[in-house]
Amino acid sequence: MTDMMSKTIMSKNNMAMNKKIYDWSHYEIDPINKRRFNLLISMLSSYLKAGTTVLDIGCGTAYLKTVLPPNISYTGVDNNEEAIAYANARSAHIIKADINGIIPVEQNYDIIILSAILEHLPEPEKLVKQVKDMLKAGGIVLINLPNEHTLWHRIKIMFGKGIDPNTLIGHGIHLHFPTIRQSIIFTSKHFEIIDKKFFLSPGGQLEPILSKIPKRLLDFLANHWPSLFASEVIFLCQKKEEQP
Repeated sequence: MTDMMSKTIMSKNNMAMNKKIYDWSHYEIDPINKRRFNLLISMLSSYLKAGTTVLDIGCGTAYLKTVLPPNISYTGVDNNEEAIAYANARSAHIIKADINGIIPVEQNYDIIILSAILEHLPEPEKLVKQVKDMLKAGGIVLINLPNEHTLWHRIKIMFGKGIDPNTLIGHGIHLHFPTIRQSIIFTSKHFEIIDKKFFLSPGGQLEPILSKIPKRLLDFLANHWPSLFASEVIFLCQKKEEQP
């Protein structure tokens, strides 16, 4: 078998594997995503006024549009054809763009959302610097990052299981594995953090166990010992005041 034939077969196998790994129809009912969406909206609620412009970078199926008030001007950014098809079905305004490059926006926004996206990028700081230029004066940024060093992650590492079960096998892999502290340092470098929420999602490999634990207890653990128990953090941010 020639190298060219081998590469073609491997490419097709990878595409098939990617489809199996990520099912966009499951995106909105996934308990982790639902928990994340609910917190995002609760943190934004006081900033959502009639005519507020929202840019959702890495929007996937544009599910956030369905839970935002109807008088909000929503724009999503994504490059996945299947996800965009779902977004178009709900009449979302979508900019098709590779978020590793320059995003061709035509205006500045009141609110910019970076949810579960920075950890997937080779150079997340490049996107963050763009976001600063896209944000209106007094605008708000929501940054959502995973905690890849919870107690569960540490146990898996100790037994040689690794941090991310999707490593090297296709769609959805994380390129960065931040701790809570690292996420705070990274975000604070670029923005002023005005609020943050830690949460432990009843999903993933631990779903059979966590789904049986009362939400109040999960929230208690995540907020009192976030480095060990919070699976994710959401930062509500604004631009830092420029020094004279």
